[in-house]
Amino acid sequence: VFYNKTYKQLYKIDKICLRGNNYSIAKLSDKFVGITGYEKNEKRKACLFLLSLESKQICKKFYSDFMESFSVIIKFNENEIIIGGTGLDRDDHSDIIILAGLPYAFHSLGYDIIETEFKPHLSEFVLEEVSIIERILDENQDVYLVVTYDFIPVVSIACESKKIKYFAWVYDCPQIELYRPEVHNQYTYISVFDRNEYLYLKSRCNIGHLFYYPLAADVDALTAAVIDENDTIKYNADVSFLGRLYMKNYTQRILDKCSMTYKQRIQKVIHQASCIWEHSTENLFSGASETLIDHIFHLYGYNIDNLDVDSRHFVEGTFFAPLCNTIERTKVLNTLAEHYSVTLYTNEKKLQGLNSNIKMGGEQSYWEEMPKVFGLSKINLNITSKSMTSGVPQRIWDILAVGGFCMTNYQPEIYDYFIDGRELVVYHTLSELIELTDYYLKNEDERLRIGINGYRKVKEIGDMVMRMADVIEQIDADR
Repeated sequence: VFYNKTYKQLYKIDKICLRGNNYSIAKLSDKFVGITGYEKNEKRKACLFLLSLESKQICKKFYSDFMESFSVIIKFNENEIIIGGTGLDRDDHSDIIILAGLPYAFHSLGYDIIETEFKPHLSEFVLEEVSIIERILDENQDVYLVVTYDFIPVVSIACESKKIKYFAWVYDCPQIELYRPEVHNQYTYISVFDRNEYLYLKSRCNIGHLFYYPLAADVDALTAAVIDENDTIKYNADVSFLGRLYMKNYTQRILDKCSMTYKQRIQKVIHQASCIWEHSTENLFSGASETLIDHIFHLYGYNIDNLDVDSRHFVEGTFFAPLCNTIERTKVLNTLAEHYSVTLYTNEKKLQGLNSNIKMGGEQSYWEEMPKVFGLSKINLNITSKSMTSGVPQRIWDILAVGGFCMTNYQPEIYDYFIDGRELVVYHTLSELIELTDYYLKNEDERLRIGINGYRKVKEIGDMVMRMADVIEQIDADR
């Protein structure tokens, strides 16, 4: 866990080393350097990502550079895999919370990986990309599996034509592409982390190879960040929130198309649903009439005729949820800022309606800066998107993975994995959030112990390597 003077005082430790398992550096050629994974695998073939990196930067810079450039990664033979990245063309989820642990996870499980330059689109269906992916597969015989973050229809089509298994690790909820017909392809395997969304997709879409898996964190990489004395000053805060407020996205464009009457109805539904965490948010927007739902559904500018989804589920997840996120997160941060030092870390610009006491921390890189935020903030706040009606979001796994103290709103699946008051702290109402914040800011020892317990739990049940081991076992079982 993170180096911190308080940890030293509390546990009488002279030194805490910020590392995961031992990384060993292998020189693959005169140009390329890669991570071989655990020391016990030092002698095996190492061909992770073909990137030129300075050895001293490999743990903290490697992954962030990789996420900016990678597209499809090839692995060959029975022990080799293709991993694909999504394009950076989405505006409906945070660029800050990006998963990049899959390549290292598969590598740790014994798969050799190399990189290609191609990057398929995610939210835009480009048919020409199918032939590009097919050509990549033809050029690399004996491919075992193709893996992407989120489901990409063109990848599914290409893999189906070549009879190669394809696995999509979905971390968006909802991901609109999951309502497309390609999800039914025989060689496509998909996992989702929100149980309610899983049940909906099973019952409505009847997807054959659909798995439910909670998300996970790359504990080794996140705990490899290095903190110096300047960081302890820069990232020190009573309460921090890292994420988006959704003030400027496509939902605002849809809202602008509505008449004043419809806008008033929409605002009423949103305000009734905000800051409600005492139960599942599955029926949170039930106040929206079918007339209102149908009106919004037909205002979407792109083609939704090929989507197998009912209009209410679609509108609630993609329209009402982001708008409610804006109201809710703004209200929570403003309320806390009246009493405590609050820092907001986001990539959004020109935010409106925020308390002037809130410190703006700007965008933070996932592997180098985000762990410092979580490790050095006294309280890391999680406010789950209303589109996730039951699941545990990535933010929680990442906070706990670095030993940070996490205070989160109630989600139905939280208690499936964590113990409230021991590994994290759960709030159900805004008033309870204020009370808990006050208590844990005054009780540092208890707060730090909860952070350490949370780290241990994620290391035990939520490491990306063990999660991918389960995935591979389930895919292999389908012969």
